[in-house]
Amino acid sequence: TSQGFDATLKAFDASLDSLNIDYIDLYLVHWPIKGKRKETWKALEKLYKEKKVRAIGVANYLIPFLEELYTYAETQPAVNQVEFSPYLYLSELLVFCQQRKIQLLFLIFVFTQLVYMANLLLGFLTKRKIDQTHSVNF
Repeated sequence: TSQGFDATLKAFDASLDSLNIDYIDLYLVHWPIKGKRKETWKALEKLYKEKKVRAIGVANYLIPFLEELYTYAETQPAVNQVEFSPYLYLSELLVFCQQRKIQLLFLIFVFTQLVYMANLLLGFLTKRKIDQTHSVNF
């Protein structure tokens, strides 16, 4: 992974080079890796202070990780990107982020939606085949 202070800065520079741009609008810590969270966040704050990024944030940070972040952060995360759905409704995290004005970005896995749509289509096709077999017309 590209976490830790130096590794984060190196990965950021590589991203700028590969995209051939001068800055990034939003740069996130993808995962709260034990032993690297503080150094990684400090690297993002450095990029933010240098105006190389317009906003910084986190991903997959639950309340304990956000509480820890607040013990050393000089800059509040603008965003927390998490999986959020009717099957994984993180109400306490939602309230925590709302109270601190951290925008939650909801990540709903495409695969889940594709499986749901495939099941709907399969059900429709099966019903259609049964209707045709028994000469039912609508």
